[in-house]
Amino acid sequence: MAATACSWHLRIARWSALWTAAALAGCGDPGPELWIDGEPAPARERRPDAVFDFGEIWNGRILEHEFPVENRGSAPLSILELRPSCECAHAEIDGRLLAAGQRAKVRLTYDSLGLSGDQTGSVALRTDDPLQPEFRYRFRLSVTHFLQTQPQEFDFGPVPKRESAAQPFRIAEAQGRPWRILSARCAEPRFALSAPAPGEPSASHVLEIVFRPGGALGDASGELEIESDLAAQPRVRIKLLGRGAPDTLFEPDRILAFGIVMGDQPVTRSVRVRRTNPERPLRAVEAAIEPSDRTTGVVELSFLTATAREIEPGEEWRVDVTIASGAPRGLLLFPLAISTDDPDVPVHRIRIAGVCEGKP
Repeated sequence: MAATACSWHLRIARWSALWTAAALAGCGDPGPELWIDGEPAPARERRPDAVFDFGEIWNGRILEHEFPVENRGSAPLSILELRPSCECAHAEIDGRLLAAGQRAKVRLTYDSLGLSGDQTGSVALRTDDPLQPEFRYRFRLSVTHFLQTQPQEFDFGPVPKRESAAQPFRIAEAQGRPWRILSARCAEPRFALSAPAPGEPSASHVLEIVFRPGGALGDASGELEIESDLAAQPRVRIKLLGRGAPDTLFEPDRILAFGIVMGDQPVTRSVRVRRTNPERPLRAVEAAIEPSDRTTGVVELSFLTATAREIEPGEEWRVDVTIASGAPRGLLLFPLAISTDDPDVPVHRIRIAGVCEGKP
């Protein structure tokens, strides 16, 4: 009986070994398998990231590069996500579901505007490849300013909608070599060059950019593109920002900063409320402190007051915000609501920010 039981155990062991061998042989099917821009390794293994070198480029140049993606497995491969490492990079693929043996192309676009020196980045591809679900295609480059601008970016801030603002800027060749401006253009009509005509050759050129809201309210953004006869850098791109503001201006416009307040004596900060349109005088201004859920350590507002005073009849008011002595300790983050009779800005909110080191 013992010999018979032993014989059955041997048979079961043999069948188990055969089934295990068959199962292992079936596991030779690789399923979906991602390969990017290169020859396969001799054995199925996790591959290192690929790296592409753009080399040295001029600032503002827009780079484009394509690399292939191939499914070298026996099952369909899904490209679940393309994720660039920065806002400068953008990636698109011409197919997200690849059959066995099928290829697709990833198109990488990189904008070097405002960058300088050595740069690195990557595009992460997330797939359903069971061995390597994420692969990074890395790239590097070196950005050189052959033509240097001062400043490199213009932010005009708030400009009254019926007024204009101008800022001069200088463009110089890094080695002092003469060059010529061939053309200058900006697609956003609210920005313009005061003198866009081509000039004489010079190592540096001084121009003036003008922002005219043209009666429109809200943010404006654009790019000034200057074409040069310099082979090393045929174009210069400059980012432009501005905001068309109502006839009523607030200074400061967004944040009234108190910094660190010790709490042993009153501290006052002011907001100027100024009218730029003499045909419509500013006749009424009111101010109020609003509660804030973001404030910590402060449970009531009796220590904080806001008072509006007329400085120039019809033209300028002043809002004084005061933190009284003995104010409680905590982080101050309160909205200051300023109401006016200007229909374009009936209520304007400014953030009061500071830290009070007063009594706990």
